[in-house]
Amino acid sequence: QLQSYQLHPVSKTFFVDLWPVPSDQNHLVFESDQLLIHSMRTDHNKESRCYRITEKETGKRIVFSGDTRPVPHMVDFAKEADLLVHEASFLSSHSELANTYGHSTALDAAKIAAAAHVKRLMMVHFDITTEDVLDVLRAEADGAFAGHVIIPNDLDVFVI
Repeated sequence: QLQSYQLHPVSKTFFVDLWPVPSDQNHLVFESDQLLIHSMRTDHNKESRCYRITEKETGKRIVFSGDTRPVPHMVDFAKEADLLVHEASFLSSHSELANTYGHSTALDAAKIAAAAHVKRLMMVHFDITTEDVLDVLRAEADGAFAGHVIIPNDLDVFVI
């Protein structure tokens, strides 16, 4: 379910709104004057979904993969997005382990980004975050995706 939170000004507790998310593919789950949010099921060991947020005025799109093995329908879902935020938990040398745990490799994320013709790929959800491993993850992605590859730090801010 998609949730939104709003802090109550007096009690300092949160109001929570829940919207059911149907299990079908590419479903519109939220619409406002400014945004469209679509959701689609992914392939993980537990229920997992990806989301596409589209700004109506500019048409800019951000896609979040969520936890997932590589899935072919992600290419159409992320087609020509301004930013694809895709999990890349493992290096391709550990692709069997990634598959066992329901995750993608940096190479998987880069191939999806390239096939979808996204402008930028932001890789997240790493198993190991030492600087040398992050450099190898980036190099692996750079080899398959000609666009800009981003490995964010906690609390980084990006303008789309």
